[in-house]
Amino acid sequence: MREQFPPLTINVAPVKVVGIPGLSLVALAIAIAFQFSLAGWLLMLSIGAGFAVGGTLIALRRRHV
Repeated sequence: MREQFPPLTINVAPVKVVGIPGLSLVALAIAIAFQFSLAGWLLMLSIGAGFAVGGTLIALRRRHV
């Protein structure tokens, strides 16, 4: 008779992304990006897109104020 193991699940939804837990998630993302070159490119593109969208939103808000 085989033993039944419960299914393994990972739930990171209750982790608050502020403070130390947030820094650990960022460190994990950077470690994964160093391991897999495609993930590194994705990380760099997402950081660049974040800066571009943020700069655009700041410029638009300054123009309307």
